[in-house]
Amino acid sequence: MTKSGSDIGEAAQAARAPDTFLPPMGQRIADALADDIVGGRYRPGEPLREQELAARFESSRGPVREAFRILEKERLVEVLPWRGARVARLSIAEMGNVFELQEALFALVARLSADRGRDDEIEAIETLVDDMAAGIQQGNPPDGHEERTAARMIAMCGNDRAADMLTQLDRQTRWRYVHLDIGDGRHQQQTVSSWRGMADALAARDPDTAESIAKRIVRQRRDAVLPALEGEGEPGVIATGQRG
Repeated sequence: MTKSGSDIGEAAQAARAPDTFLPPMGQRIADALADDIVGGRYRPGEPLREQELAARFESSRGPVREAFRILEKERLVEVLPWRGARVARLSIAEMGNVFELQEALFALVARLSADRGRDDEIEAIETLVDDMAAGIQQGNPPDGHEERTAARMIAMCGNDRAADMLTQLDRQTRWRYVHLDIGDGRHQQQTVSSWRGMADALAARDPDTAESIAKRIVRQRRDAVLPALEGEGEPGVIATGQRG
């Protein structure tokens, strides 16, 4: 039986469907490599070899190069003339600049969340802070809980542009220091105390206090991270090791 034009068109559309929903190979490789960098599979400054990655992802070298370009824009990878690509490195001064941006944006997000957050969203923040405190009592560092709590607050602020910018900044920086041991008892207690205050400010619908505490949270992180990074590498340079 001969297929009608509509049948042929539907068959062709079905055949194209996987390509419609899958991102380009270069983007898929970039996403996988980004997760690897975040997870510590590749160390700071480690070379990323085209041939090995092309074999791993069963692709030609073209998509691998495209992935490098994507990750270079995100400042996760450096592409050096005649030397190839490597996991990025970052100066102490640039890291300080990023913390300044994070402080301003996180303060804005906190204000908006205090004004716009739903009651159930604020209750979720309170629960996450309780989990953070319980984890510390059990000897677990607060980083994972803090990341989830911050992500929940960012999501409830109601300003997608600010949320996207802050998430991107966090993606560019947090992975650069998660491998460091900065979670001494004093810092952990400060983290929980600040987030407890944040939850209270959100519940009280107090944007001024929420903004002030947001700045404190970022500064506490900065004051723990920068000295630790300075102490582990060459002066003025941060070797980036984990990823957003």
